[in-house]
Parts: sequence; C-alpha cells; structure tokens
Amino acid sequence: MGSVTNLKRWSQIVPELPSLVEDYLSDLRAENKSPHTLKNYRADLLGFLKFYQGTLEGLSVPVLREYFAGLGEVSPATQARRRASLKSFLAWCHLNDFIAANPMDKLGSIKIPETQPRALPLEEVRKILSVIKDERDRVMFYLLSETGLRISEALALRVEDLRLDVQELRVIGKGQRERTVFLTKTESLRLLRSYLRKAKINSGLVFPPDERKQRTGASGMPLTYSVVCRAWKRYCAEAGIDCTIHQLRHSYATDLINRGVRVEIVSKILGHKNLQTTQRYAAVSDHSVKRALMELL
Repeated sequence: MGSVTNLKRWSQIVPELPSLVEDYLSDLRAENKSPHTLKNYRADLLGFLKFYQGTLEGLSVPVLREYFAGLGEVSPATQARRRASLKSFLAWCHLNDFIAANPMDKLGSIKIPETQPRALPLEEVRKILSVIKDERDRVMFYLLSETGLRISEALALRVEDLRLDVQELRVIGKGQRERTVFLTKTESLRLLRSYLRKAKINSGLVFPPDERKQRTGASGMPLTYSVVCRAWKRYCAEAGIDCTIHQLRHSYATDLINRGVRVEIVSKILGHKNLQTTQRYAAVSDHSVKRALMELL
C-alpha cells in the first residue's frame, strides 16, 4: 500500500514531461556538460516526446520497447546513445522522486560492433588541408590534425588557455578533465599566431561565433560542431577524399604510435580516460610491429 500511496503523491506533483526534460537539461548545464552533449541529449529526448505524449506515470517498459523497436533503421551507435539519454533522464526523475523506479533498468543494452580506428594517410590529410583558403578554417583544421584535439575541445579554447611562448594549450576535455596539449608542429603555431593577430582576438573564445555571412546564406551563424563538420565535408569533396573529421584524431594518434611514442604517452596526449581506448591505435600499427622485429634481428 505504501508504494501505491507514494505513486499517487508523485502523480499529483509531477510536471509534464516536456517541462521535466527542460529541468533535466538545466541541471546538466549546471554540471558543465559540453554543448555537444547537451545538444545530443535534447535531440534524443525531444525525439522520444514526439513518439510518446503521455505522462511520466504512464511511461512503462512496453512503451519503451515499442519506441526502441521503431528505431530499427538507426545505427547501433545512435540507438545506444538514445537509450543512454533516456536512461539518464529517467534516472534523474527517479533521483528527484518523480517516479518510483527507472523502467529503463529492465531493458537490455545495445551492443555496438567494435571497430578499429580508421586513420587517414598523412599525404591525404595534407591534400585536404591544402585546399582550405579561409584563414580561420585553416587554423582550426591544422590544429585538429597536428594536436589530436576533439572538435568540442578546439571550439571551447579560450585565449586565456594559450601559452604560445612555450607552445602549450590548456584543454578541458571530456568529463571536464584538464590537460596540457603541446604545439610541436610549427605550422599550426604559426597559423594560430597570425589568425589571432589579424582577427584582433585578445580574450575570450579563440573561435568565437561567426558574424560573417555563411555560405548557406544565413548571417551571424554561431560556430558549432555541425558548422565545422559541414565545412570539413566541403573541403574533403574539393580534395576528392572521403573522410570524416574525427579521422584527423585517428590519423594523429596512429602516426604517434607508428613513430614509436609509447601508448601511455599517446593516451595522455589524447585525453583518454582509459588506456584500453588508446590500445586500439596500437593494434593497427603495423609499422611499430615491423620496427620492433627489425630491432631484434
């Protein structure tokens, strides 16, 4: 009887689901979750609300099963992310006493096929970079290719994080973990200095919202993950190379491994939480295997 009473109490005070979603996202924002994470969670949860217009109390395991069954054509990685978004939201509802239990706990997880990182040959990276004429874009993509930064990390860079005199960047990565990134390649360092000087950027974001008229015809478009990815796709098409922007990070890491840099050092450079993540790059390094064998002969 006690649980029934509690559920009655919850049903009387629980706001509607759209309002709860906004409150949940506000809490994530207060926890300094990255803009990219917030954007994905919002899209996933609003997508679910298009499917389900009922109350939180009426949200059951069969409803969730029906929703996920309708995602059959979505990639396993996207399905897994949508499950994670919904599970996190419902866990927050449970924590705040809006529901008695998280129904997602009764559902299994999606197994994502494990794939090896696909590095791009360095000559192809150089070919794509060579077609970029826009100065800001050249800085952005040289920086990604010569440091292994994530896009979100580059977009969050502030002038106050730069120590160009000693060729260092202070980077806030996943989980708000801070690390130092070294500018060991002269081209990205030179481009960065020139860009900051010409753009008269002395403080704040290194890559601030773009006030220029974009190629899409929209003005004042903020510089976001999607804007950067569209620009990269455009440059790849011009260079005649099919490549995702994240492959710059794969290529940088694989090159370090191939040149004999120890896995634990590469892990620290990339900001990986677990060494096992970095081991994937070592697994595809045939050059390292060959060099080690040659040294034994």
